[in-house]
Amino acid sequence: MSNPSIIPIDDIEDPRLDIYRSLKSTNSTRDLNLFVVEGSLLVERLLESRYETEFILTHSDWLKEPKFHIPDEMTIYCTSRQMMTQLVGFSFHQGIMACGRRRNWPALGELLSDQARDSKTMIICPAIDNPENLGSIARTAEALGVGAIIVGQESPDPLSRRLTRVSMGATLKLPILKYSNVHDALDELKQAGFDFVATLAQSDCEELFAFRRPDKIGLLLGREREGLSPDFAERADHRVTISMIPGADSLNVSVAAGIFLYHLSLCKMIDSG
Repeated sequence: MSNPSIIPIDDIEDPRLDIYRSLKSTNSTRDLNLFVVEGSLLVERLLESRYETEFILTHSDWLKEPKFHIPDEMTIYCTSRQMMTQLVGFSFHQGIMACGRRRNWPALGELLSDQARDSKTMIICPAIDNPENLGSIARTAEALGVGAIIVGQESPDPLSRRLTRVSMGATLKLPILKYSNVHDALDELKQAGFDFVATLAQSDCEELFAFRRPDKIGLLLGREREGLSPDFAERADHRVTISMIPGADSLNVSVAAGIFLYHLSLCKMIDSG
């Protein structure tokens, strides 16, 4: 049985380290076939995911007391703590990073026909543009059994370092499908029997506590500042709101998504007996 291949690197200009340079100030992996995760938890989750791990970067102190098993034949680049901090461009205390190789998720139709996947709750975010919000939504969605998240073309990169960190690795497990025209995804979901629920901050909408979910549901979430655009609100079979105290403006979209998803999961549990 082979052991991990540990390769010392003491030259910060070594081209094998290029993927990790200035991570805080750039999103240099967005247009590459590779992406980066940081910290023991996310590196371990990358190793367990559907994505191939190209190599790991760490320092000798971390290797003395590893926090998880590193697979045999994995390539590990080993440097110093100081050089890791200098390389990534910020004070780096996590001790380990890894580089993964991107691969496409199956198409929406394949996900819907996969009997092993519970795809009766889908999230649609036509215009989300905040990485933290999408990461938080993905983390909650993965925990509450969402089948996939549909996003628009201008959505943040689901495998960016920041978004993966906020999601606690949920974006490594939960399909996030990007559409140039999100209405195409809605057409496919509607054909598969989905009802759409528009999440709106309006007094003429049904209160969430009184809403009972249909069997298959597509949850439409709007941009935080402007809310859900009219062309998507008009496609909704249900218009639902979360009651707030007088004078309150709105909830953060990721917080609202969590409240909606928890309610929908309770409805599912009650309906299943």
